Amino acid sequence: MNCMECERNGVHRTAVALCHHCSAALCMEHAEVVPKRLEMQVPVCKTVALPIAARLVLCGICRRAIEQPHLLKIA
Repeated sequence: MNCMECERNGVHRTAVALCHHCSAALCMEHAEVVPKRLEMQVPVCKTVALPIAARLVLCGICRRAIEQPHLLKIA
């Protein structure tokens, strides 16, 4: 499988990962690895962050979409 972003630019490069959100194939250059905070539920409806983060692979488009500021204002 080839990297989707490279193919769009006429370059053939082997993919090494898939975007976690959209499943696009990505090469090392286009795969963006970000930490994913894991949480667990404890009694009395409390959420606690676990100390070790997982890894999340995203394409640039999905990363920008996920990290965009929330524009919704609650009145």
